[in-house]
Amino acid sequence: MNRRGLGSEYTLDIEAIGRTGRWHHTFSQSLLNTYLQCPEQARHELLGDVPRVESPKMALGTAGHSAIEHKLLHPSADFEECAELMLDTFENRMYLTEFKEDPKLGMDWARKRGVSALNSWWEEILPQVQPEAVELPFQYRLYSDDKRTIDMKGTIDCVDRKDFIWDWKFSGSERKEWKDRRGSVQATAYTRAAGVNHFKYAVMHEQGVQIVPLNITAHHFAWLQYQAVTLATLIEAELPVWPLDDTDWWCDPKWCSVFAAGQCKGQFFPERIGR
Repeated sequence: MNRRGLGSEYTLDIEAIGRTGRWHHTFSQSLLNTYLQCPEQARHELLGDVPRVESPKMALGTAGHSAIEHKLLHPSADFEECAELMLDTFENRMYLTEFKEDPKLGMDWARKRGVSALNSWWEEILPQVQPEAVELPFQYRLYSDDKRTIDMKGTIDCVDRKDFIWDWKFSGSERKEWKDRRGSVQATAYTRAAGVNHFKYAVMHEQGVQIVPLNITAHHFAWLQYQAVTLATLIEAELPVWPLDDTDWWCDPKWCSVFAAGQCKGQFFPERIGR
């Protein structure tokens, strides 16, 4: 049974409440990252009251993941086969109801940018990959006390036989390594799920390839638990609004469906403000 309209993953188990009196939460790293960017955006995601928006760049990332997954699961697949799969996946996503068109980023752009990024992965990353598991789903107990339980769930791109995790990123620019080293929610959550301590982002950006290696410690995991508890506490308080943050690029109708739906800053600035 849902509690105050929260999405199906964020439920209050009525039977368990009668037995234990505890809330039961299930979070993804994506939700936690959204919460850390802007709590109010995360609240709307939990409520499910705005449509999901997918941009061409997001669709290309999904398509690139599909091509890489296919290669790792079918080692005999050649580059042309995987590139064709990537472009087919991208084109299919253009017909989704949540796809938001950009006249500058259509199939011609996908062929140029997508094939180039996949080629970079193929030549520079693939020779280093020794897959033990590909697209590995997980769910585990992140935290538990007398008020709540919190589970973490997600899907790992690739667990390498050398006891670390690969995660593929398709980006327009290099990743800011210092931010990940300060504390990557994804790396911390995923390494605990796989029982390893090392994580690598493989970033295919417009200038080439970047590898960001991370060493995850018990301190990172304790911090992740604390962050999850703060989100759980906000949910349980059932507040009508959460803190707002419009200080960076994500507060924009291009990236935030809450803004685009006019339910937050979009009430006051219906058009893009610019950067």
